[in-house]
Amino acid sequence: MGSGRQRRQRGTRGTVDRHAAPSGRQPHPTALGRVRWTVVLPLGAGLLVQFWMAYDYFVADPLYPYLEPTPSVHGHNARGVLGPGVIGVALELCAYLALVRPWQMRCSHNGTAAFAVLALAWTVVAGLFAFEAGGVAFIHLAWMLALDLFVVGLLGVLLVRRFR
Repeated sequence: MGSGRQRRQRGTRGTVDRHAAPSGRQPHPTALGRVRWTVVLPLGAGLLVQFWMAYDYFVADPLYPYLEPTPSVHGHNARGVLGPGVIGVALELCAYLALVRPWQMRCSHNGTAAFAVLALAWTVVAGLFAFEAGGVAFIHLAWMLALDLFVVGLLGVLLVRRFR
């Protein structure tokens, strides 16, 4: 077994398992070898939020005067608000990836707790920005609330695993 030859698996018609360790044991699985929901879910949701912001800014906001009986200045997107909104979501995703590091097999509960505190504080600021603002600010606030719930749930799972 320890001669360095690779073992043939039973029923594979002579193919050699390239990933088998020389001793015949399977190596430790890597996090990059499988899809992690802690990476895919926030990135996919962030991308959808950015498309939703663009839709609200370019399509829905110009239609508001035709849909409202009495147009007002409150609740409409200001000029140039889409860029900071999209950049803000991208920066929040980068902060999530930098602090939580979800691609590792064992996510750090310290980094997740730090990001949860920062995200909750930033959600309060986003809520203040959303007063009498347009749809882009409300979409950003909804994104931050969803991200807060996701990170607090992830922190709960990590702490339960740690102290089990």
